[in-house]
Amino acid sequence: MLKKDLRTHFLELRKNTSVSTIEDASLTLANKLLAVPIWDHIYYHIFLHSTLKKEIDTGPIITLLRGK
Repeated sequence: MLKKDLRTHFLELRKNTSVSTIEDASLTLANKLLAVPIWDHIYYHIFLHSTLKKEIDTGPIITLLRGK
């Protein structure tokens, strides 16, 4: 599968995902990151989410990083 096809495929999957499912997944991801040994670092690279594309909200992750 080509990159373009993969993007289209996953965009379609996200279009069919409910807002509550995305919110739950966002919090679950942030909580799982607490167990990953990355917290000794100083700099992090994180993408901001797109609500139009129904992407996972990275806000909870940013909140964790600010409180670190």
